[in-house]
Amino acid sequence: MRSKHGSEATTNYGESITALSIITLVTTPAEKLLAVLPQLAAATSCFQRIHEYITSDPVKDGRLGHNKALMLNSAISPANADEKEFAPRTDDEEQGVAIKLDNVTVLPSPKAIPVALKNVSFKVTRGNLLAVTGSVGSGKTTLLKTILGELGCQSGTVCVQSKRISLYSQDPWLLNTKIKKSITEAVIRSCSLLPTSMLCPRFLTLDIFLAQLLKVADSVISLSADEQVELQTTGRDAIPYAAIPHGREDTDAREGGLNEKTWDKAADSSDDPVNEVKDEDRARQIGDLSVYYYYARIVGPFLCTMFLLAHAFLAFAENFPRVWLSKWTEAGGGQLSLYLSVYITLALAASMLVLGCIWIIFLELMPKSAIRLHWRLLNAVIRAPLSFFSTTDSGMTLNRFSQDMTLVDLALPISLMSLGQSFFECIATVGLIATGSAYMALALLSLFITSWTTFETSLGVIARVKSFVETTPSEFRDGEIPESPVSWPEEGAIHIQGLSLSYPNGTPVLHDISICIEPGERIGICGRTGSGKSSLILSLLRLINPSHGSITIDGINIESISPSAIREALISVPQDPFTFLGTMRYNADIMGASNDEEIISALKQVGIWEAIESRGGEQHLFCLARAILKKRTRQGECQVLKDAFEGCTVVSVAHRLDTIINFDRIAVLDAGHLVEFDTPQRHLAKDGLFCRMASAFKEQGPIQLYWGYLCKAKQSLYVSVPDFSGQI
Repeated sequence: MRSKHGSEATTNYGESITALSIITLVTTPAEKLLAVLPQLAAATSCFQRIHEYITSDPVKDGRLGHNKALMLNSAISPANADEKEFAPRTDDEEQGVAIKLDNVTVLPSPKAIPVALKNVSFKVTRGNLLAVTGSVGSGKTTLLKTILGELGCQSGTVCVQSKRISLYSQDPWLLNTKIKKSITEAVIRSCSLLPTSMLCPRFLTLDIFLAQLLKVADSVISLSADEQVELQTTGRDAIPYAAIPHGREDTDAREGGLNEKTWDKAADSSDDPVNEVKDEDRARQIGDLSVYYYYARIVGPFLCTMFLLAHAFLAFAENFPRVWLSKWTEAGGGQLSLYLSVYITLALAASMLVLGCIWIIFLELMPKSAIRLHWRLLNAVIRAPLSFFSTTDSGMTLNRFSQDMTLVDLALPISLMSLGQSFFECIATVGLIATGSAYMALALLSLFITSWTTFETSLGVIARVKSFVETTPSEFRDGEIPESPVSWPEEGAIHIQGLSLSYPNGTPVLHDISICIEPGERIGICGRTGSGKSSLILSLLRLINPSHGSITIDGINIESISPSAIREALISVPQDPFTFLGTMRYNADIMGASNDEEIISALKQVGIWEAIESRGGEQHLFCLARAILKKRTRQGECQVLKDAFEGCTVVSVAHRLDTIINFDRIAVLDAGHLVEFDTPQRHLAKDGLFCRMASAFKEQGPIQLYWGYLCKAKQSLYVSVPDFSGQI
């Protein structure tokens, strides 16, 4: 500036550095402020969402109570906890009425059309079992949620004696802990779960039916008073034990006894007219260079080179102006145009290189490395055997995909950029020290150490991902055929020879099972809970590898074919329905191999084409429609299986004997042993395990077998019985 204005005084090096330091003192806070502003805006937005959630309206329970119950529309919140109004003792309470609905109309949502329930009225006295029946989508679950207070009434009133209600849901939720910490031994014995509890100390490996029974046992624990039991089901077995059978059709409630014809219509949706259409942090030791090498391979050599060159040139462009300024002052201010143009060029180059570093890290390096890391994680999980999911807490796996991948996307790129800048800044400082700026070395070295420790912390996520990928076992073996032979299986002959399975801890599941299934046969598999039925099906899909024996399908040992090829070739309908987030078309045909006409035909075949959304009672039928497309209500499912899979080999696991009584042959398992394997007629003609099971089923039915203790307990219990059958 002095040279520009013709001043004769020259600027020495000290004055130049002082001026540069003043500029740095002003610009550095400004840079930090600009970096903080987006974070401040994001934090403000998060605070607003939290505030809206906290200040949202509290849950309102619209049910009336006999004693000390909150009145209609009273909010359940601490603010009015001490303002409970006491309702007068009513005639219903004197008569022992536990539940009373009076002209109740319920909408699933404020603007929903049509209504879910319309003008429902009935009473339930204490100690009685109420059976709610109806076709799929008729409103059974809605009625249950209304009694529980989870849905409000558009009109009418719901009155309950006690708001302490134990729910046995058709979708059981269980804590991942030891069984003895959730239910007592007395309840285990009453629900016939003692042998299973000895084999499975945790809930991770339980099939859906056993999980249902454990949820029943958990509900029994809460029983303490003389109350009623309500049973919601589409099966007929509950009727003999229901004091007040309560049939429902077309969302209107009809109270009274149900004859056989009425029950058949209520229980079978196919009869209704349907329009055709050890979260363990695997922290690495400091200085593990293999993690750096692993991350460099993930990023790729090209991006690594671009990253290093960009930061090296950036460090040069930011530090060489000090050297240039020193030479400028030594020249006494002469050659202004030369020195000024070079200085401005270096400043502009530094700005452009900053943008280049940001581009390389956040638009190239970060997304590509995140995608590659996510793919490696996903590939490791997909290839993991079933035993891995049975022994590994799902929280650990989810953390790898959620928390760790978030760190890869956000924290790791920022720390990597800071480390690159500070590293090359330190190298550039070596040159500055030679020019007399040794005082800057200490500050930059401190900055480098801080950046390096921050990067080390962020790099821990790479160490965890690396360890997870390398330590997760794979169910694929060397030498397996990656794809199944063309048109395999063509006939469907299954030969199981000397099959033995065991848990990872060595506990045996199946013992020397030998079964020969001819092409086109329909085979039923039955036995008590924990006898090994589901394990046998899992072995056919290679979800469990046998410890001894072999399984051949059409003469090919399934262990020579990759598990994915086997599961693609076989059609399976699991007992635990699973649907993806997305449209009905996507769920019905995930691979996109069928057209709309074929999908609609399959949905019509199972009677759910008109359903607006898949509720709990429809999901199993929806999975059955999915299986029909792959090949091209209890009684309804059996008929669909018979019609749609005519000529196919069918292996069906059943917890209800009536679903497999018409099969060609039935295999009976007991404690992992194949005790009987014959036609149903021969089974019934001899005094064997199947005959005894059939006699118990005929005399008592599954409801009494598994729910007898509940009926004796007599506490407010609202239960829903799902379909307990699963087919392959």
